[in-house]
Parts: sequence; C-alpha cells; structure tokens
Amino acid sequence: MTVIITESQASADGLSSPPQGTMRMLEQMAEALEDQVAGLYRRAAAFEEEEFLLNREVEERQTEINRLTFKLEVMRAERERVIERIESISREAVAIRKQVYFDK
Repeated sequence: MTVIITESQASADGLSSPPQGTMRMLEQMAEALEDQVAGLYRRAAAFEEEEFLLNREVEERQTEINRLTFKLEVMRAERERVIERIESISREAVAIRKQVYFDK
C-alpha cells in the first residue's frame, strides 16, 4: 500500500518540506509505481506464455488421446469379430459332432 503525504499533511504533522522535496518524493513514488506496473506486465506476459504452452500441450495430449481411443475402438471391434468367429466355429463343431453321432 502506498501512502502519499500531501504538503498540508506534512505541515500539519510538523514535517514541512520544501515544495521541491515534495515534488522529488512524488516523482520517486511515481517511478516506483511505474516500475511495479512494468514488473506486473512482465508477469502477465509470462502467464500468457505459460497458458499458450499449456494449451499446446493439452492439444497434443488430446490428439494422442483421440488416436488411442480410435485404436481401442478398432481393437474392440476386432475382438468382437474374433468372438463371433469362435462362436461360429464352435457351433459348426457341435453340428459336425451331432452329424457324426446321428450317422452312426
């Protein structure tokens, strides 16, 4: 928190300073505030850069997630085809056994 002392307050408090001194003090306070603003701008720019990098990483990971999801769906479909083939072959084997036993 910055406290600015006006000439009337300084005089009332017994801190009378010449107008030049007050002006110099105010100038220094203004420079300090400007330095603080510049630092905050740099910090905001750093946040923007970090946000950009994180967004890019999220996009890259989302692309990888999409690729893996597609691969998983293909694998599940292939597994389903294999299970259907197993069931078909099993039914065929049962039918052949029935035929063998009934033809005897």
